[in-house]
Amino acid sequence: MVFANKNDYTAAKEFYEKSLKIFQRLKLKNELSDCYFNLGEIFLLEKQYQQASDYYFKGLKIDQEQNNKVNLASDYNMIGELYLEMDDLEKAQSYFKLSVSLSEEIKSRPDLADANYNLGLLYKKMGKINISREYLRKAQEFYRLADPEKFQEVRQLLLELDT
Repeated sequence: MVFANKNDYTAAKEFYEKSLKIFQRLKLKNELSDCYFNLGEIFLLEKQYQQASDYYFKGLKIDQEQNNKVNLASDYNMIGELYLEMDDLEKAQSYFKLSVSLSEEIKSRPDLADANYNLGLLYKKMGKINISREYLRKAQEFYRLADPEKFQEVRQLLLELDT
């Protein structure tokens, strides 16, 4: 992620691909899933949506096989973000709602905050301002204590919706 944060996607992909080979040889399924999602993130940042989707769904399959609910809550949210970026709002909504449901079940407040935030963005994009506000407020409550920077970002979005 250091390389990705520096926008050096080529180096990030090389690192993840090396890691992927190691994890495959060692048969570390959890690490493989994370690596697939990290590679998917790089392709998403590069706007190579099909490759991002391919890697996301490889990781998702592993997490589903292992019934790794903690990862699945995050997986669904990340896949929803991909579909939101691709303007496939129906699929994005479906995955965000899966993330909310699972996050509530396992009581994962960070995943719940992120999924609610993304639903707020989705409904804003759809022009459904009242529903957008509702989800953004839910996210804001979670971010209030855990992530002051994200709290301020959501606060600003809510103020923009009011104008």
